[in-house]
Amino acid sequence: TIGIFVVVNMVILRVFDVSSVYELIIQTLNGMFTYIKGDLWRGLCFVIVSSVLWFFGIHGGNMLEGVSNDILLKATEKNILLVSQGKEATEILTKQLIDFFVLMGGCGTTMCLVVALLLFSKRNNTKQLVKISVFPMMFNVNEIMVFGLPIIYNTTFLIPFLCTPLVCFLITYVSMKTGLVPLITQDVQWTTPIFISGYKATGSLAGSFLQLVNLCVGVAIYAPFVKRYDKEKVRVAKQDYEKLVSKLQESEQTRIPVRLTDDAFPYGWMGKALAADLQLAMEQQELKLYYQPQYNANGKCIGAEALLRWNHVIHGNIYPPLVFQLAEEAGFLETLEEWVVRKA
Repeated sequence: TIGIFVVVNMVILRVFDVSSVYELIIQTLNGMFTYIKGDLWRGLCFVIVSSVLWFFGIHGGNMLEGVSNDILLKATEKNILLVSQGKEATEILTKQLIDFFVLMGGCGTTMCLVVALLLFSKRNNTKQLVKISVFPMMFNVNEIMVFGLPIIYNTTFLIPFLCTPLVCFLITYVSMKTGLVPLITQDVQWTTPIFISGYKATGSLAGSFLQLVNLCVGVAIYAPFVKRYDKEKVRVAKQDYEKLVSKLQESEQTRIPVRLTDDAFPYGWMGKALAADLQLAMEQQELKLYYQPQYNANGKCIGAEALLRWNHVIHGNIYPPLVFQLAEEAGFLETLEEWVVRKA
């Protein structure tokens, strides 16, 4: 494999007279954007190329850095110079427009995806991922979400991942072209959080309001795809849960031990996910105890048997022996026992 790549690399370097394949890609992209006329078409092409590259796991920002420096940053510098001379800014397409009004939260306008996941996803592991990724995403760093959900190679999110930035760009372009929002006249760092960045870049609250509009539109675009993704994941999870319960019941009958959270086990991922959900449910007081009366021979109630029940948000009432099996394998069975005693 290495030999093949070495040979192909040498051929490319000789044929195109470049020092690296990366340099060839940069030259090709720069040349392509040189021939595109008009801010509208350049902006649309920039957004779509960046998004497509990211979808395949290639850093779109790095690939288009030459275009960004030669075209977008120079447009910002021109606006700043014009304003300093007491003239009106003229350039609509700038790097800050892409960073703050189109790629909010990072590539694919993933800030919209995060909000959509919070509003419409019912899966605990998805919400945990959102909690981990939301803070860096406020500063336009979204690799945790892009590779963690994942979005990369995820055909379910391909359409909104490509369409949301395009729609946000069109809304922003029209808003600035018609004068509803002032043109960008400040060189603001790309890590500046949403709403603050819109105000600082345009010097107007209209910039922040435009970001809010784009955010709402983006959430609306992502919402049906989040629901679809959630529905499919739930369907697969329910199937694997039923298989997990069947394996445990088979183990109970044959007396052959089984570890449901083992990586080598076919449904080990489901066992681990349920164990994590169980621990969270215990911490958040979501487990329930039901009491079955106990009577003596004279018909007098002398006590009650406490029955632990867990109503999972996706799988409904979990098979009780599975609860204790998962707690034991995950190492918090004693904590669960203590919780039951205290609750009773």
